[in-house]
Formats: sequence, structure tokens, C-alpha cells
Amino acid sequence: MEDAVARNANAPNFVPGMPDSKQRKTRTWKCQRVRKGQKCATSNPAIKQKCTTCGAPRPKRKREKHFSVLDLPYEAYVLANGGSENCGICGVPPATNRKNSRDHEHRADGLARGLLCHNCNRVFGRRFDLGVHMATGGDTVEFLRRSLAYFERAERNRHVNWEAFL
Repeated sequence: MEDAVARNANAPNFVPGMPDSKQRKTRTWKCQRVRKGQKCATSNPAIKQKCTTCGAPRPKRKREKHFSVLDLPYEAYVLANGGSENCGICGVPPATNRKNSRDHEHRADGLARGLLCHNCNRVFGRRFDLGVHMATGGDTVEFLRRSLAYFERAERNRHVNWEAFL
């Protein structure tokens, strides 16, 4: 334990007396520059955009494959949503000066499914009960019917090239 204290005492987020496993870790990135057959491999603070040792730029972050669907313009999501900017499940129009969320699969190639309001977008995450209440006044069956219709429409459009319509 003393070695861990000595090793971490200079860390910016170090809290004396807190076990090593509970200490807040400083986010870092590792330099990948290779010069004359030697890798720099310096561990740099996340806030730095260049290596503190060799000055090499921070490598670009790898993007998950399903996020590439977010490169489609908003209009493609409107088309996937049946031509409407309203939420694909509850039908609520977007708030003033806002756009509805672009919904896509989080597996495979990330199929563009359409547009969802903030509440319906969160339903498929943590807030199922709140979404059911907000969208249909608590009628779970009606909410799921609307959800099913939305996902069936997305499946029918799976192979549509939305960019060709723009």
C-alpha cells in the first residue's frame, strides 16, 4: 500500500487515505509515434492535443461502425420517418428551435430508423415508464403498438438509399 501511495501521491486527483482501487483515474492517451524504430509511448493527459515528449499530434479516436449512419443529413431521417419531423412514436412535433433526435440501431451498420422526441428516445434506455406516461397517458399497450409500427416501418426501409432521394 505504501508503494501505491508513493506512486500516486503526485497524481492530480489523488485523495490521501482512499484505497488505490477507489482513486479517481486521470484520463490519458498514449503516443503512437515511431521514430528510428523506437515507439514514443508517452502517456499524456487527455487535455493535451500533442505529445508532451515528442510533439506528435494526438491520434484520432476510433469511431464505432454504427455511428457512421449519423453522417446522413437530417433530411434523410425525415424521409425514413415517413416524411414527417414529428416523433415517429408519439407524434409530438419538435420543440421550437430544436430538432428531434436521429434514431439508429446500435448494432451492425446502424440502420437509420427515423426521428424520436427526447422522451421516446430515452424510453428505449432508462426511462420506459416515464415515456409510456408522457406519450400515451400511461397506456402501455398503445405505446408499444406505436413503437412496433415505428420499428416495422424502419425494417421495411432497411435497404432504401435515403441519399438518393435528396
